[in-house]
Amino acid sequence: MPDAEQNKPAGALPEEWQNEIASAEETRFELQDASPEEKAQLHSAGISLLERVACLSVAERVKAALMGTREERMLLIRDRNRLVQRAVLQSPRTDDRDAEQMAGMHNVGEDALRLIAAERRFRKHLPVLRNLARNPHTPLIVALEIQKLLPAPELEKLARDRNISEPVRRAARQEAQRRAGH
Repeated sequence: MPDAEQNKPAGALPEEWQNEIASAEETRFELQDASPEEKAQLHSAGISLLERVACLSVAERVKAALMGTREERMLLIRDRNRLVQRAVLQSPRTDDRDAEQMAGMHNVGEDALRLIAAERRFRKHLPVLRNLARNPHTPLIVALEIQKLLPAPELEKLARDRNISEPVRRAARQEAQRRAGH
């Protein structure tokens, strides 16, 4: 056995793998500019969307949020950076169905949920409001404001839902009773 191999630590990677890793770290992926062939090549190489997005700077993530695919926007809404979250919601490609799904995600931050609730075009759609009201991560103030926009049957369902916090349930029950005239 050569001396070089004996002196290697037990968990060391082969030199050819280290070179591949080093070259991959230098490579930057443009999410929108990749051709279908390049995307297929990246997919077959085992590089996931998450790995590509992790390599992007904040400016590149904002660009991807504005111009990227639906999958990219669904991933980027979970980003901690508020600029990226805002770019996802202001993207012309983000529609009501996307907002409905984002509002129902339990792994989205409070800031993103607050931004969805503040967006006027999404407040017009009942499924978005329903998901925001039922999401346990929606800030209490936002959830209480949304209850004013929900119809009575939805308030009654919300008042019986045990998966949301007690203050939200109590407020829904009181609002439903107020509207019923009790």
